[in-house]
Amino acid sequence: MGDFERTFGAGADFDSIINGYNREYLQEGRERKTSSKKVFSSFKEAIAWAKANPGKSITRARDSEGFIEK
Repeated sequence: MGDFERTFGAGADFDSIINGYNREYLQEGRERKTSSKKVFSSFKEAIAWAKANPGKSITRARDSEGFIEK
């Protein structure tokens, strides 16, 4: 039994393991990008912020409920 089989188990699929790690890495990147933007839990709160900050806009958050600064 090799190191790969000891780590991931016999019959583990190398491609699916690598794709899983890539998916997690890309997800972390998306979370970091949106974390620097202002997040609003309600539309009313988001509209009030947009009115107080001319030139800024809001959009619906893709990964969670609510709205974010665009």
